[in-house]
Parts: sequence; structure tokens; C-alpha cells
Amino acid sequence: MQVIEQTVYEYHELSDKAKDAVRCMLIQHWETDHIIDFVKADAPAGFIIDDVRYSVTYSQGDGASWTGAIDLIKFFEANPDPEFIGEEVIIIELMRNDWIDDKANVNQNSYHYVHSGTMKFDEVRDYAESAEDDSNNPVLSVGILENANVKELFDSFHWARRLDLMIERALQATKDYADVIYGQLKEDYEWQVSDENIEENIYINGWRFDINGKII
Repeated sequence: MQVIEQTVYEYHELSDKAKDAVRCMLIQHWETDHIIDFVKADAPAGFIIDDVRYSVTYSQGDGASWTGAIDLIKFFEANPDPEFIGEEVIIIELMRNDWIDDKANVNQNSYHYVHSGTMKFDEVRDYAESAEDDSNNPVLSVGILENANVKELFDSFHWARRLDLMIERALQATKDYADVIYGQLKEDYEWQVSDENIEENIYINGWRFDINGKII
């Protein structure tokens, strides 16, 4: 029988390179489901988050983004622009009565990066031309503007520009929340690879290492 002697190291005795190897080993088992579940449940009004993509590796493409949809009525009712509240109420009621899409799909325009700058909305469509061409003079059937003439509502202000600004605001909010998600993931990642957490794991598991940082 051949006996091979091997020097055993405590974590604090390892070189920086060997410590990095220990960090890489631990982060391979990094669990983020609890964070993702929380940010989905705690999302702002109207946000419907299906999937979260992220990268936390200190590279140019680091960040987080999400895909799903946004309920525009819920979002705008919870986040009105006080300066243009009257115009926004009209647009919300037009949405409620199916004259403007009341939901927008949230997608990404990049396969290589995952940060919030990759997020975009699918087109939010309106049906103003139908009201313009309809000799029946349609009216809103539900909501606080019930029985208001649809064509007159569309003609009462520069609704297309106001809608564009509202959509821009909603898109920025989805990006801002993606940045919040990234902040939570990054904070947890930094804890996972911190010496304090690593030493706690070592103490709990009784780990010892070879010179390269491999668990013995």
C-alpha cells in the first residue's frame, strides 16, 4: 500500500488564486429562485413578470431584465402624471373600452446581453381610424366616461403624442424595476462570494483544501 502525504490548508491559508477557486465552486450552486419569486410577487402595479434574465459577473453586459407583460390601465392608474391627468384619464377609458390596447408585451431586443437596456414593448395599437370612419358614432360602453362619443374623445386633444409619452414612461418603469432586481441579485451574489459567508460554509461543513483550493 502506498501512502501519499498531502498538505491540508485552512481557507485563510490559501493564495488569492486558490480562494478564487473556492468562490467559483460555491457560486456554481448559487440559488436565486427565492429572489426571483419575491420580485415577481412584489412587482409594481400592472407588471406581469414571466421570466427574469440576469448576469452578475462584473462584465460589460451585466444586469437584469424581464419578459412578460404590463397591464397599462393598472399601471397608469397607479402612476398618473398629475400635470396631464385629464388627458390620461381619457386614454385609460379608451383602453378600457378596447379603442387602445390595454396591455403591452415586454420583450428583449438582444440575445447577447441581459441588462435593462435590452427591454422593449411590442406595439401598442389604437383603433382611432375605426371611430373616424364609423358613421354610427360609437360611444364608450363602460367606465367613468360611459356614453361619451369616441370620435369626439380622440379629437379633443393630441392623444397620439400623449399616448407615446405614457408608453415611454411605462417602458422606463419596467427598466427601472429590472435594475432594482439586478441590485438585489448583485447584493446576494456579493454576499455569497464574501469571505464571511465562505468561512461560515467552511465551518458548517468542516471543509479543508489542497493548495489549489479543492476540497479534500
